[in-house]
Amino acid sequence: MNASDLSVKYIEECLDNGEVRTFLRLTNASTSSLKTLWRLYFSLGVKPLNESRLVRVLLEGRYGYLTPTDNTEHLAAGESLTIEVETWLFSGMQLLARQGFHVVELIDGKEKLLGAPILEAPLLEPLTKPRHPMIRALSPEPVYETEPVKTVAANSDDVIPAIKTYSRIDETLPDETLPNEAPPNDTLHFNAFNIIRDDALANEAQALASILGEKRLSPKGSIIELTLDATLAADYELRTFDNRIDIIGRLPSGVYHGIHTLRQLLREDGSTTSIPSLQVTDTADFEHRGLYLDLARHFQSVRSIEKVIAAMAGYKMNRLILGIANDEGWRLEVPHIPELNDVGSKRSFYQLDEHGKRIALAPAWGDDHREVKGHISCVEFVSLLSFAARHHVELIVEINLPGHANALLRSLEQSDQWQLQDPLDESSYRSAQGYTANVVNVGMEDTYRLVTDLLKHIRDLYQKAGAQLNNVHFGGDEVPEGAWLRSPACRALTVWDKTWDIDDPAHAAAASDTLMHYHYERIKKIAKAILPDTQTFFWHEMAPHGDNASTYNAWVAAKGGQHVIDALTARRQKMVVSNASYLYLDMPHEMAAGEPGLPWANYVDERSIYYFDPIECWDIADEDLELVVGIQAQLWTETVYTEELMDYYLFPRLLAVAERAWNRTPDFTRWSTFQTAMKQRELPYLESLGIRYRTPD
Repeated sequence: MNASDLSVKYIEECLDNGEVRTFLRLTNASTSSLKTLWRLYFSLGVKPLNESRLVRVLLEGRYGYLTPTDNTEHLAAGESLTIEVETWLFSGMQLLARQGFHVVELIDGKEKLLGAPILEAPLLEPLTKPRHPMIRALSPEPVYETEPVKTVAANSDDVIPAIKTYSRIDETLPDETLPNEAPPNDTLHFNAFNIIRDDALANEAQALASILGEKRLSPKGSIIELTLDATLAADYELRTFDNRIDIIGRLPSGVYHGIHTLRQLLREDGSTTSIPSLQVTDTADFEHRGLYLDLARHFQSVRSIEKVIAAMAGYKMNRLILGIANDEGWRLEVPHIPELNDVGSKRSFYQLDEHGKRIALAPAWGDDHREVKGHISCVEFVSLLSFAARHHVELIVEINLPGHANALLRSLEQSDQWQLQDPLDESSYRSAQGYTANVVNVGMEDTYRLVTDLLKHIRDLYQKAGAQLNNVHFGGDEVPEGAWLRSPACRALTVWDKTWDIDDPAHAAAASDTLMHYHYERIKKIAKAILPDTQTFFWHEMAPHGDNASTYNAWVAAKGGQHVIDALTARRQKMVVSNASYLYLDMPHEMAAGEPGLPWANYVDERSIYYFDPIECWDIADEDLELVVGIQAQLWTETVYTEELMDYYLFPRLLAVAERAWNRTPDFTRWSTFQTAMKQRELPYLESLGIRYRTPD
């Protein structure tokens, strides 16, 4: 048998009531009868409905196979087997067919990998409205202006994110007010510009020189002075005249932000460049202006991450959270724990080596039998930290615990140095992604020995880079119900109440809450000991078990999530708005068959993000505004399997996120100005960074 003997095709069928059914058609494409001793593997969870001719077996997460039953007759040449399968979130989308199909043949009970079958293009019904009940339930209605907005001519209003306050300056500084020639170490001569700086602003001066390139200021300006003023109330001030430009920052990051405002204010006029005479005072509404980049599901290279950092910096975003650990991968080198990268950074057809140990994780999220791998080495991470620091973007590492730990657990099962699960635990659970063993045991001391080890390693990398380790993220989301309840190690903890009957739902909930709180306190104590000045972050699921010493990402969707926000504010816990309906950039831009994305909470374009109000969306009271420290976009990479797709998902939508992160309240009258600036000026800037963006509508 050959893999090409089997042809696979998805077919959709619309019923009279509008319901769409999905079928998987398997065809014998060979010239002879197809034996039944084969398995069709998949990595996205194909689920047959009321089907007796095939058996479905799940191995890890959504990875598993279909195989004929004993009662299934051999498929004759050209014969097809059509089965109804569950209609999932990808209904009506080309992504429906990206299941990572691969075929094995069973010979004497052993699997022989044959490769990928013939995959035919899916036959889809037109996608005109959300089909899945989850999408219908969670997607908010668009909130746009009711009347068209007149396009404003390009001027200081078209800076992204918008300037807080500015005024025109009509007068020109007299020549005698210009500074005398500065000492060489304080002055950067660059083409027609003479950039004067404080000693602390060498990085910013180089950044400005890079931005200016070959530009020549018209008519005669040649002085740009960069200075620091710790008493400045604003983030930065920018003053432009015919013959002088002043950029003053409270911190070097403020000067850097002023430089990027200047970049957008420069106007090309033939061979020269002009700038309006302005006085700008600008400050961000939010301290935390972040992006979460998931490296675990599909790895993104250091070069591609640097590209994202440079773009974030251009629009005054300041924190990039790198998800280095999740069920589907571990992505940061830890030399003294080699299993994390030897196993946890690779996925391929499930195999064991000659010693019976894993060589990789199982395929996931549409990948097939072929190996996919990637991790950031220690040297690369130190370099990445330095690159981010030069761009005033803080890198925050997320180690997701206690759930979403499949990669961690499968890797360290290969070692006799770590015991992260209770061997006597009889608990049963299944995570939202289908895993049945993806939670570290909070009662095992090795769990906290490992956290201590990893934190020290990360601390050392930051120290090598000369970077401040101000924040660290510990996940805490989507721990499946039922974990640890039958674990002797957890029952031996002093926090366990021996009167609990875990068959009683109330007692089971109390036990789960207590164990999560125990885990939180242990993590917080370790972080405090190793990184005393570092803030801990978690997802909002940890908030009921935590305290107000940490900050929590609230990711619930716009519809149905108010109770989570109310609980956070009632506990006086700081939050980062990470609203899935507007800030999950793995959502499709629009409802179209060829548009990629995982549309469980919304369809998200630049305009919907621009009109998003992070406070009013969840009805946060004025007295609770101090608890909202920022907003954060997320790019989960289940469907982001190339660098080109990463660019496509992020840009230019991230510009609208940056607008809302700097200016909390949307200005409905400014959308067309934003759109014009984005298309005419910022898309070419993104191109200059090597970004292959999605062309906006």
